[in-house]
Order: sequence, then C-alpha cells, then structure tokens
Amino acid sequence: MSIKDTHDLKHLNTMRYELQERKAVLEGQRCTLQAEINLVTASLRQVDQQIGKLRSKQEPVVSEHALLHYIERRLGLNLDDIRSEILTGRTEQIRKLKDCNIKTSDGMTLVVKNHVVVTVLNQ
Repeated sequence: MSIKDTHDLKHLNTMRYELQERKAVLEGQRCTLQAEINLVTASLRQVDQQIGKLRSKQEPVVSEHALLHYIERRLGLNLDDIRSEILTGRTEQIRKLKDCNIKTSDGMTLVVKNHVVVTVLNQ
C-alpha cells in the first residue's frame, strides 16, 4: 500500500469514527425525542377524550356574534350608536394612554387594552 493510500485510509477511518459517533449521538436524541413525542401524543389523546366527553353533553350556546346580530336586527338597537356613545369624549384619552380604565359618570368602567375598549364593568 502506498503512502498516499495509507494516508487516505487513515483519513477515511477517522471520518468513519466521527460519523459513527455522530450517528450514536443522533440516535440517542431520536430516542429521547421519540419518548417525548409519545408523552405528548398520550396527553393529546387524553385531552381529545375530555373534549369529546364535554361536547357530547354540551348544551346549545349562543355566540356573542349571534347575540349582537339579534340585538341589532330583532331588538332594533343600532350598535354603531352604542359604540359612539361609549367613545364620546374619551377618544383622546384612549389614544394617549393606549391601556387604561376609564370611569364614567354613570357608574361604569371602560377597560381599554391597546386602544380597544375590551369590556365595560359596573363600578
């Protein structure tokens, strides 16, 4: 065997050893990841079963979207007028503060998050 072939063989053997080591590390990681995947899969299965149980006995509900349309169309309330009433005199404060609670003169508190009135509470 020539010196070049001996050198190439040594290099290839080193490369082979490094690849075997890397493969062993990756197989260990795969086993760890597979165990974690199995745990998450089992947890998902349990959650799905619980969801199924709850859905099977769930009573019908009415969404907030449907409530708003009912109020607007059946009861004849104009939601734009209500929005305007909520914001009247408060627009600048909401622009400046972004997040705040605004107490109204009629005993309500407007909760504002990121320039959006997210709820109205009784004081």
